[in-house]
Amino acid sequence: MGMPPLGLSCSLTNTSFVKTKSKNEAPTSTDNASAECHSLKKDKLLNETSKQQKNEDDSVIVISVSDSAGDVTEGRKTTLETPLTINKFVNKITCNSTPLAKKSLDFSSQNADNDPEETICPSAVVVAKTTQEREFISQCAGMQRRRAKFCVAGSCLMASQQAMLKQLCFQMNWTYVDKYTKDLTHLVVGVDKENRSQRSVKYMCALASSKWIVTFAWVEKCLSDNGFVDEEPFEALDAMGEPAPRRSRLAKTKLLQGITFYCMGPFSIIGIDTLKDVLEAAGGRVVDDPRDLQACRAPAMLLAEPGNTQESRFTYLAMELKIVPMNYEWVLICLGTYTLKPIFDLLLCPATLLPSAISSWPSELISSCDDEE
Repeated sequence: MGMPPLGLSCSLTNTSFVKTKSKNEAPTSTDNASAECHSLKKDKLLNETSKQQKNEDDSVIVISVSDSAGDVTEGRKTTLETPLTINKFVNKITCNSTPLAKKSLDFSSQNADNDPEETICPSAVVVAKTTQEREFISQCAGMQRRRAKFCVAGSCLMASQQAMLKQLCFQMNWTYVDKYTKDLTHLVVGVDKENRSQRSVKYMCALASSKWIVTFAWVEKCLSDNGFVDEEPFEALDAMGEPAPRRSRLAKTKLLQGITFYCMGPFSIIGIDTLKDVLEAAGGRVVDDPRDLQACRAPAMLLAEPGNTQESRFTYLAMELKIVPMNYEWVLICLGTYTLKPIFDLLLCPATLLPSAISSWPSELISSCDDEE
């Protein structure tokens, strides 16, 4: 039998030949060629292995080279983004301007204080812990508000003050309106020496809608600084000296949330449609039929003006229909201080005729029951 060709000896990787060879027997030319082929293939595989190991970001290459040149197994294993691999990236962050980013990606840190900035998914609201951070956040908020498009109106202002307000709106590219609209963002009011404003219709609408209600001093400050200034130091007080505008603006729950109303007009100082808008803006629910107020476990009131309806009518509503008739000024008083007041002082019927359902109303509304009993 003749000798196999050289190329055949390199491709027979899974075949073994048993041949007894003496120690003194010299290697043949075929053995030398086969060994040289194995050596070249090994070098090539080792070079490929070193190249594959350098690319750690994409994948991990596993290559096993046995003593035989053909016993080579190769597998590709895709890596996942685990805390361990992310930590390798975090440790490479050296820029001093990204301490919070590096801190939030550090999986090895312990969050013993339950700090939201130390969690894996930090809160979108950055909590300022130092004076420098607070000033920076304040400056960013101020810049954003300077670029805002405000809608401004005036109430109880003199003619010269109205002219200056219009001038400020022109310089700042704001919108000036004569009447209250739902797009209003700021109401500038005239105040007395104690910073108390009058309860105009514009004021009540802005208060119910949690708008900014500021004094004219804010306009003067903006004009003198030739730009926007923070409104908070210039917030007005209610006519009773209560910080109702601030309470309304910061309230998490609307004042009249959960209370149902029926408006029995007419009303002397406010239109019935405007009153309905005020009630809804303050969180109340308005119905078109008084019978929707019957047997209501939640607070429900009929609003009317005493001089426009006979007292016997209110007695009938309380006794027969189980409806609570109230003077509409109760709403204005509650809004003026932005706190709920007891209903008994402004009831339009004797308290003894009230339905038993009011016992489940909030304590702020019926707190005077025990005193009368």
